[in-house]
Amino acid sequence: MGTGRVMWAPLCLLLLLGEHNLSTAAVAPPERKPASVTEARGKVRSDTWAGKAGPRRRPDHLATLLPPKAQPAGAPPYGTSPYVIQSTTTVLPRDMHSNVRETVTVQTENETGKSLTSTSRILELADGLNYRDAAGTWQATKAEFERTPAGFVARFGPHKAILKRILEADAVDLETPDGIRLVSAPLALAYFDPASGGSATLSTARPVQAEWLAPNQALAAGARGGREPA
Repeated sequence: MGTGRVMWAPLCLLLLLGEHNLSTAAVAPPERKPASVTEARGKVRSDTWAGKAGPRRRPDHLATLLPPKAQPAGAPPYGTSPYVIQSTTTVLPRDMHSNVRETVTVQTENETGKSLTSTSRILELADGLNYRDAAGTWQATKAEFERTPAGFVARFGPHKAILKRILEADAVDLETPDGIRLVSAPLALAYFDPASGGSATLSTARPVQAEWLAPNQALAAGARGGREPA
């Protein structure tokens, strides 16, 4: 019993001291904020020191501004480009399915008048870009019809076409770039199944008159008739 009291006494004393330190730290007053710049030694003053927002004092070395730099005689105004740039693009037909777009750029210096010329080329590829005219010269293809009393003619391309105003047996006359003529006409709208070999006719064409809608459009309204009897 006596030995237990001697062993527990230091532990109780440490617990009391710990509680005293904790309570002392809890009630310690907060650090006082300096009331003036003189009292706040080593601290930098600002306009927001006491919570006041206001304009800051401009440093003395900025009080005197340097005069603007004089502009050289004959120089362009400040903020404008010292060069004049001019570009010209030309499309050069190469063959039926390609063009060369050539751009020439001239950059002239305003102050000295010296110029620098550069040329760039881009190869353009597409089907039927050009066609040969009667003289054999390559010309740019124009997808448009010309209206005639007999129908519509497309002759500004590698393929020439003539569409009659009335959908008859020879309503479409097509000429290929090789000079081969193909004469045809729309007959019917049908469905074919390659797996079974079966087919079905959905409608047949009727001889109606075609109308011009736009330079590249012609419409034969009502050309599709009803379904043929089985």
